[in-house]
Amino acid sequence: MRYLLAGFIGALSTGWLAPLYFAVDCYLYLFGDLSDSLLHGMVGANSFPYRSAMMIALGVSFVWLGLVVFAWSAVAVLRLPPAGGSRSDPNRHRSRGAGVEGGRLGAGEGMRGENAPGVAVGEGGGASSASIAARYARSAAAE
Repeated sequence: MRYLLAGFIGALSTGWLAPLYFAVDCYLYLFGDLSDSLLHGMVGANSFPYRSAMMIALGVSFVWLGLVVFAWSAVAVLRLPPAGGSRSDPNRHRSRGAGVEGGRLGAGEGMRGENAPGVAVGEGGGASSASIAARYARSAAAE
């Protein structure tokens, strides 16, 4: 049943191409084959109204395309999370930068994961970001 529904939605989403193909085919016949026969003095024996059929097919095609775009944009808007993020997400304020695990930087890691000046890798059990910033400020002031 799910595949049937997916096929139906796919057919509705791409079905606007059929009237567009018909309109282009009418255009090519009208201004291609039919105009060549008229230029050579032969009267076209076909009385099908190609121009009006082409205009109707183009109208149907573009209205259908507009409805498809509107429907898919409505689906996308309805799937957006509420403004400000989800209130049920416990990690929405947690930092996700490089070198951050559990909200703390690893031992000797500064911004972008490089070693902070004056701190050897493996020194201590894991420095807090405040102590690393203080060490970085002291070494920058000393230079």
